[in-house]
Amino acid sequence: MIKGICHGLHYLHKQRITHLDLKPENVLLDANMEPKITDFGLSRFLAEGQSIIVTKQIFGTRGSIAPELINSGEISFKSDIYGLGVIITKLLTRDNNYDFEDWHKTLEVGCSQEKRCVEIARKCMEYDQHKRPTMDEIMQELNEMENTIQEKKPSVVQKWRNNLSSSLKGHWRQRKDRN
Repeated sequence: MIKGICHGLHYLHKQRITHLDLKPENVLLDANMEPKITDFGLSRFLAEGQSIIVTKQIFGTRGSIAPELINSGEISFKSDIYGLGVIITKLLTRDNNYDFEDWHKTLEVGCSQEKRCVEIARKCMEYDQHKRPTMDEIMQELNEMENTIQEKKPSVVQKWRNNLSSSLKGHWRQRKDRN
């Protein structure tokens, strides 16, 4: 789920579009349970070479708005990164009423992938937008995480070979016992 949302946001940023209202309600699942980002009513296009737009109008959803938008009206791709962090946090905590400051300290995580997702969310929600990662960095982290999982997990072919090998060994033992 997280990687699918990140893939969609990465695509938007490559097209120079900032969404500005990322929240769970604006992520829908298609028939294959793939997340799709929706509701582009507040989105903005950043021209080539432009990294920030300044606005006097504050908009977005309370709890998902990046601090720099509230404080100085700055819109950038990092505004979306903040909203992504909020979504990941809500997915991990399964709660809308988490402790904003210390949510990552009290969350019970089991596997290393969950810990890495917690760390990604924490970085995305940094107060200082310059400390937040880019979508390229987030995608790289998620791809590395996925590769680690794939290395640890036996492939379908390997599982099939192991099962076949076990079956054949049992079959040959039975034949040997008969002779």
